[in-house]
Amino acid sequence: STQSTWDIIFPHQSKMTQQQLHSTTKRQRETNTSRLFGVIFVAVLVSCFLVDGAAAIQFAIPPHSIKCFGEELAEHTIMVVQWTFIDKGRSVVTTVEKPDGDPLYSVSGDEGKYAFTSTEEGEYSVCFHSKEPREETRVDLQMSVGVEAQDYSKIAKEEKLDDLQTNVLKMTDMITNIISELAFLKTREEAMRDTNESTNARVVWYTITTVSVMVGLGLWQVYHLKNFFQKQKMG
Repeated sequence: STQSTWDIIFPHQSKMTQQQLHSTTKRQRETNTSRLFGVIFVAVLVSCFLVDGAAAIQFAIPPHSIKCFGEELAEHTIMVVQWTFIDKGRSVVTTVEKPDGDPLYSVSGDEGKYAFTSTEEGEYSVCFHSKEPREETRVDLQMSVGVEAQDYSKIAKEEKLDDLQTNVLKMTDMITNIISELAFLKTREEAMRDTNESTNARVVWYTITTVSVMVGLGLWQVYHLKNFFQKQKMG
């Protein structure tokens, strides 16, 4: 009726309208598909990040020896160190040290836990000093950094948060930690680049100096030999 009459009177315009409608529908379908894949990617990425990744190791300390484990930390990063001696009653001193080697914490005992926030960037170490004369000491050590060091179950209980709010809080802290790590890596990269540029400049000047000295010695030898042969000829 009306539509068919419009198509008869303006067939070209009707055809263009149908094509535009089809094109718009296709673009909307592609946009929705892209958004769906984006949501799936973010969900998978968040799920991977939310998995607990604290480093736990078991090792043995030989008699009369020191064993240390280090972790590179950016400034204002939380770290929790927890250890348990499998062999009880051993004479072992546990020390947490700053990048300059100064002790942050030192204690004796079969087990312990220490949490701190880094005041400067660098490698923080946990060291075990065994004073046992003959027996080795087996140790369980767990080191958690950043988001891994937070007790979100305790925070959720204190703040009365549900699972979704807790995960959002954890994701927010994780993003903040990633940004901090990227800034730390950028600072380290800039320092390494400056060191490389300084080293390259020193190598260039060393090469120039070496070549200059060699050329100078060569010219001096030529001059010396020339005078020597001239004296020999005159004599």
